Amino acid sequence: MSWTLTGRPYTTDPDTGEPLNLLYGADIAALDIIRGTAMDGWERPVYFAVTVSPDGRLDLENYLQLEGQAMRVVPIRHDDPLGRVELGITPERLKTFRFRNLNNPEVYYDANIRRMVDNYRNIFAQTAATLVQGGQVDEGLGLMDHLLEQIPFTTIPGDYVSFIYTARVYQEAGDYAKALEILKQSEPLLMHRLDLNNAQGFDDYVFTFLQTIRAAYLQAGDFEGAAAFENKIRESVGEEGNVTAEEMRAAAVGMFDEDSLDGTQNMDQSIPQDSALLDPEYENGVQQP
Repeated sequence: MSWTLTGRPYTTDPDTGEPLNLLYGADIAALDIIRGTAMDGWERPVYFAVTVSPDGRLDLENYLQLEGQAMRVVPIRHDDPLGRVELGITPERLKTFRFRNLNNPEVYYDANIRRMVDNYRNIFAQTAATLVQGGQVDEGLGLMDHLLEQIPFTTIPGDYVSFIYTARVYQEAGDYAKALEILKQSEPLLMHRLDLNNAQGFDDYVFTFLQTIRAAYLQAGDFEGAAAFENKIRESVGEEGNVTAEEMRAAAVGMFDEDSLDGTQNMDQSIPQDSALLDPEYENGVQQP
């Protein structure tokens, strides 16, 4: 097992402009633990909590295995940004977690809680999607349905990544209406970011997010809704909104096979790990004081 350890971003070289990184004392200690474990044949497990920031994972993303709400370092390389899911362990462990009062609209949830909740959503969604891809559709959907009951987006809004990962579970299971229902709840976030972009310049994340929602409308066959969404976007950037449902249907034929507009073809979306659309001051479509 070998990998490149770049360290945490620190500053830039004043002469060359190149980024300079560093390792904290905790990073050096963790690296020593992992080195010793590897030399002993990986007999003792080494875990990172899922709440550890990417900067603190020693660039080991390609060797982390998701086991519940912890990621185990394993000498098995993979390319999954959220970790390799161990289906013999993770689903059962996730079922043991109890979430209390996270579906109560009367409770205030600060930015730290919202970030942590999105972390939970992404872990559950990653596991559920892996179950669906492996043919365990009912189990995957059951896991995701349970989390949405415990932590609904209507109570604690999500960020760009959590909305897309959650919707992807239902999209891959063939429930395109449910995927669209979830992404519709993200539209206030998109509109908020579009308003910021109008003032600060274009953001590539916003474009990717917009395309994801548009594709969900088309894949679900909701061409009236797709036209309304398209016109709302155009008007928000100062353009004329006169797109029709038939025009959106024609666009769908260009994206999907004409015989699969009920969603037999998957959307291929890129989901960055560090979402520029995570706004800690944004909630329910309004800017918080």
